[in-house]
Amino acid sequence: MKSVDPKENNIRSASNVSATETVRNSNNHSRIENTFCIRQVIDTLFCQLSKHIQVAENESLAELVIKVPEVSQIWLALSVLLEQHWKAATRLIDARKIVLVDYEKGQWKCTIDTGSFDINAKIWHCSCTQFVFSAFGKPLELINDSTVQFGFWGGRCLALHPPVCQHLVAACIYSVCYPKLKEQHNANRNEEHERSTEPPP
Repeated sequence: MKSVDPKENNIRSASNVSATETVRNSNNHSRIENTFCIRQVIDTLFCQLSKHIQVAENESLAELVIKVPEVSQIWLALSVLLEQHWKAATRLIDARKIVLVDYEKGQWKCTIDTGSFDINAKIWHCSCTQFVFSAFGKPLELINDSTVQFGFWGGRCLALHPPVCQHLVAACIYSVCYPKLKEQHNANRNEEHERSTEPPP
């Protein structure tokens, strides 16, 4: 019987371990890419919608959705991907229940019959029970890869699938579909500041 060199066994063992680690790392990377994909898709759709709206300054959102095929397709895709919250979010906007508090910080407030909720689209948080249930109702798989670039959708949340509620969706739609919102908000704040500094009559 042919004897086996111990060194050869060690080399084979090391190779097997290396191959196993390579496959494991590859699987982990693939899993992150696959599960993170839907977040990237939603983010890309919102960014594309924003670009179309910024270019067409003189047309309303309704006109763009009806007249421009690309915009209607993006709008439809977002409404399908966010089906659970989309209709409720658009109703909040139509009813003017959501108000911008601070554009730079991404802070909003939504006041409805059941209460008032604080929203932060940059940190990605809402004080409503719907968001709490979405965030803590099931374990969240977090992204530990420091090279991952976060976009508009999900803010600074580290979850592969960020928790969501109708208020956050409404804030995202509002901020994307009304590009002059920042200018109007700053103008209103300046006007309020001027009023507060005016000397009494």
